[in-house]
Amino acid sequence: MFLANEIFSASSVLVSKQCIERVGGFDEKIRLADVYDLWLRIALRHPVILVRTCLYMWRWRGDSQSGPINDRQYRWAKASIAVVEKHLANAPSEIRAAVRVNLGRMYWLCGRVLFGQNQFRESRRMFIGCLRHNSRRLSPWIFLLASYLSPGLIRMLRSINHGARVSWPLALFRKSAPVSVVEAGTPFLAALFVSDPERLTVLDSRARPRDHRDAYDALPPGAYVAMALRIDGPSRLARLRILLVLRFRAAALRRALAETGAVDIRHFGLYPELEEPTLAYELGSAAERHAERGLLPRSGSWPLAIIRGSLRRWSGCHPSLAALFIVGRKP
Repeated sequence: MFLANEIFSASSVLVSKQCIERVGGFDEKIRLADVYDLWLRIALRHPVILVRTCLYMWRWRGDSQSGPINDRQYRWAKASIAVVEKHLANAPSEIRAAVRVNLGRMYWLCGRVLFGQNQFRESRRMFIGCLRHNSRRLSPWIFLLASYLSPGLIRMLRSINHGARVSWPLALFRKSAPVSVVEAGTPFLAALFVSDPERLTVLDSRARPRDHRDAYDALPPGAYVAMALRIDGPSRLARLRILLVLRFRAAALRRALAETGAVDIRHFGLYPELEEPTLAYELGSAAERHAERGLLPRSGSWPLAIIRGSLRRWSGCHPSLAALFIVGRKP
């Protein structure tokens, strides 16, 4: 619950009146995310039971008074940031680092939305919040510096780059559509592959084969086991080195999964990051061809396109992917 505000509506919760009164009821100073704040205060003092059966349905309408869905998701994310900041000190020590990483992602996504809407002062505050929780991430630094440029200069750069595929970092000046941030705090990676995240176990690709076998034996029949192989590196040279040996490392991980007893092993590409991808597709499928034609970055010049194509054929995947995800099923 600290990592995700997945209970958007109070109608999906059954709680006694006495329990709400003991924690002080709703905080009327908080807008939109007041129920999230209430759930956290209740969870800190009382046990919580999650019913995985769907007992409540909520219809979304784009013309409702809450506004378009994208705007609604952004406002919820922004309100959730304030709630998580309020309760961060109460987070259990074993998950506090993960909470801060997730909080940094929420700041980053909200900042990107505001920057794309030319609200540079507000976006600056979001980027600073992101860096406060994850100062080693490069993108927020770039956008933070860009937010100090004059709006006229940014508009001029956008007009120059409009409709063209430009190289980083000039692409940050392109005005983008509002980003959907509703998934910012969910166990997104697991939810991409299975309906129940607890049925997917991700093994450490650096662990010993014996450890893989022990983790596999503990899974129930029908559960899924996976290994993640990062492709993104701290520099272009580091990424090139990874791509040159990627086919061999992927084959080794596939053999390691097969040796545990997993069947129906498949390879998936994740983009733009492993922890929270916005694009995932199976390698060798029709979805891969569609992603490479219209969704993944392309080279701006023909020499780079030739190099990128060669790396694509050698490594077996698009060079811009953040990670390979190899998934198998326990029969």
